[in-house]
Amino acid sequence: MPNTHDALVHQIDAKEETFGELFAAMDSEAPYEGQEASEALHELPLEVRVTKTITMVLCTGGPHVEATAELHPNGGISDVTIRGWWGGERVERVVDSDSPIHRAVEHYTQDMMPW
Repeated sequence: MPNTHDALVHQIDAKEETFGELFAAMDSEAPYEGQEASEALHELPLEVRVTKTITMVLCTGGPHVEATAELHPNGGISDVTIRGWWGGERVERVVDSDSPIHRAVEHYTQDMMPW
C-alpha cells in the first residue's frame, strides 16, 4: 500500500495526465470520454476561483489538489504551481510553461481581468 506522500504525488501526476489527454482531444477535434472535449474541460475542475490569483481545485476529500497562478493586468499569468495535501503530507511543484496544467490555467484566464 503506498504511503500518503506517494499517493498524493500519484494524484497530481494523474491530474496533469488527464489535462494532457483532454487537450490532445481538443487539438485533434476528437471526443473525450464520449463527450465534446471542450465540455469535458469545463467539467474537470471541481472549482475555479479567480481573483488576482486563479485557483483551480482539481480534487478534494483525500487528497486535495489545486493549481494556482498569479494574474497580470495584461492577461498574462506567472508563478503557476500545482500543490496537493492529504493528511500531514504536502507536495508542491512549479509548473513549466509547456505543461498541460499551465495550458489549463491559461484557458481559464483567457479574457479575464477581475480587477
